[in-house]
Amino acid sequence: MLSKGEKKYLVGVLLTENEYGWTRLKWVADFFGVKMSTVKEFLNSLEDKKLVTHQRRGAIFLTDVGRELALKEKRKLDVLIKFMTGCLVLDEDTANKNALKILFELDDTVSNRLYKFIEFMTLCPTKPVFIDKFESYVKEGKYETCSFCPVLFNKEGYDETKRG
Repeated sequence: MLSKGEKKYLVGVLLTENEYGWTRLKWVADFFGVKMSTVKEFLNSLEDKKLVTHQRRGAIFLTDVGRELALKEKRKLDVLIKFMTGCLVLDEDTANKNALKILFELDDTVSNRLYKFIEFMTLCPTKPVFIDKFESYVKEGKYETCSFCPVLFNKEGYDETKRG
């Protein structure tokens, strides 16, 4: 079982790989904005678990098992980023930074539940109407009621008293 920190740095190795499939300690440290000693500590742990290989002052490679685990976490990261850019109307840089925090710094229960909710929404073949309304609300600052909102309609029709 990997700790959140180990998962984070495993993904960091994957995200900082060059076109030849390796990275360096400094690249991972720069990516996360941490000291190289912090990365080194996690890399030693990941190497003990046979998830990465690295030579002193040399290249860092993911093992086959390490790559599989890193790709699994990256898929979660991609879902979070897509949600933040597409539904929360955030720019790519903000989405990337905060998706990493959600995935690796929030409590496991909260992080997993949020990921599952977003994953569930992305499985829906049509975009939920409230997402379009939210995007409009963020951009224009105006709330528009859906013409078929179940909260505003009762058996007799539209109920103005329920309007917010």
